[in-house]
Amino acid sequence: MPREDRVASMRDRVRARAEKRKSEGGGTVHLPDGVESYEFEKGKNRINILPYEVKTDHHPEAKKGELWYERTFFVHFNVGPDERAMVCPRTIGKACPICEEHTRLRKDPDADEDVVKGLRAKERQLFNVEDADHPKDGVKVLEISYHNFGKQLEKEVRDGDESNASFADLEEGKTLLVRMGTATMGKTKFLQAERIDFEDRDKIPESVLDDVVDLDACLTIPSYEELQKAMLGMEDEEKGRGTRGEGKDDDRRSSRRERDEDEDPDKDKDDDRRGGRRERDEDEDGRRDRRGRGDEDPDDKDKRKGRDREDDPDPEPERRGRRPARDEEPTSRRGSRKDEEKEPDADEPEERTGRRRRYQED
Repeated sequence: MPREDRVASMRDRVRARAEKRKSEGGGTVHLPDGVESYEFEKGKNRINILPYEVKTDHHPEAKKGELWYERTFFVHFNVGPDERAMVCPRTIGKACPICEEHTRLRKDPDADEDVVKGLRAKERQLFNVEDADHPKDGVKVLEISYHNFGKQLEKEVRDGDESNASFADLEEGKTLLVRMGTATMGKTKFLQAERIDFEDRDKIPESVLDDVVDLDACLTIPSYEELQKAMLGMEDEEKGRGTRGEGKDDDRRSSRRERDEDEDPDKDKDDDRRGGRRERDEDEDGRRDRRGRGDEDPDDKDKRKGRDREDDPDPEPERRGRRPARDEEPTSRRGSRKDEEKEPDADEPEERTGRRRRYQED
């Protein structure tokens, strides 16, 4: 193939890959053709959140046919050898093998805390949004960690004016003025909402409902079996060798970044407290195990010896020696008088020794 053709072919493939990944929303969310992702910028952002009609029976907050403003879902990061990000089936109320393993390890006192934390599903959200400063750009989809936007939005709704709760209503809704600041988790820096104000806005025609995205349909939710295979690295083996490492480095870096952004600092504090309690329980269990094996804690052993001496007024017979028979005179008594006659004490005074000799001669 001529060099010009090779260059053109690679250029077209690179562009196609970039466009494809832009619409995929990080591998867990797949957007319809022509729909772009919305990204917050540091500082002030003015957006209108638009509702969409729920068309599934698996939505956690709304019934089929109702309007709702967001779609919450859960993601497992670093799944299997390829460290993939995959939507948790609990998003639609189904069983998840990773969550089951997370629950099992949480009850295991010997489990590694980092492993347990890594298995926990992270909460994320999808929104249909319109850039209030550039409405002609059309409807875009915002995918973001709950802790970086939705949590602050709910706080402002709770603490603010009652009318703010209708921010997504087409007729009486509000424009959100979102101030984004920089937050840090480990070595990862990301944007996080610091403050949200609500501004009055004009009515939005109902025709916009034809343009918004069905957020439920954007989620790629694997089955229980698919997650199990991904955990064990069996998925690539079925597809054939040679495809395993292709394009994975970028996915891993993106997965780690999103995982750090999704961490809940309050949740981590609770885990640390549980870890402290777990360590104390492990120490107590260890002492009980040593007692069961006869391998006592040195401090407990010394304390027990002291109690034994106090509580046992009559030592065991074998400590006193053999008990003499009823008619037998103790050996110590028979030999003591002869020993006195045989040899005087070397330390006994001479005067006393002399009197004893005269007594024996008489």
